[in-house]
Amino acid sequence: MSPSLQTLDPRYSFPFTRVALHYNRVSNQPINQCFQINNPEGNIDYLKGELKEFTDAYHDYKAGRDTFEHAKEELGDTLVTAIVTGESIGINTNEAMLQSLKKIQKRLDYVQKQAPTSKPLTPKTFKDYWEDAKEALEGASRKTQ
Repeated sequence: MSPSLQTLDPRYSFPFTRVALHYNRVSNQPINQCFQINNPEGNIDYLKGELKEFTDAYHDYKAGRDTFEHAKEELGDTLVTAIVTGESIGINTNEAMLQSLKKIQKRLDYVQKQAPTSKPLTPKTFKDYWEDAKEALEGASRKTQ
């Protein structure tokens, strides 16, 4: 297991989560009031829109039609919207992030154990091992729940 993820501890939080949820500099109101807290489906639709804006900005940047800063700004909007959406339906986003990082680490450990060490993996081979890891680990995880 990589040292950086071994040290993950639920006592540590991702500070942007709380900042995003509790303060909106433009209106000096909790950002939750800017979203449809009683309408999670509305938040999910809004998140889809933010994700589209990010992907469009990224593709425009790659094609030379937009700036990296704009793509970065749109990614930030997407992250904040994802956090607010999750929190609005009762998901502790700090716990969700830690859970996801741990899941990724387990998959990487699985790939490392399964893959031959004699040569680097191609992107396609890595993807194949990654899909195997998802199936093996998620299947085992669901059976124990």
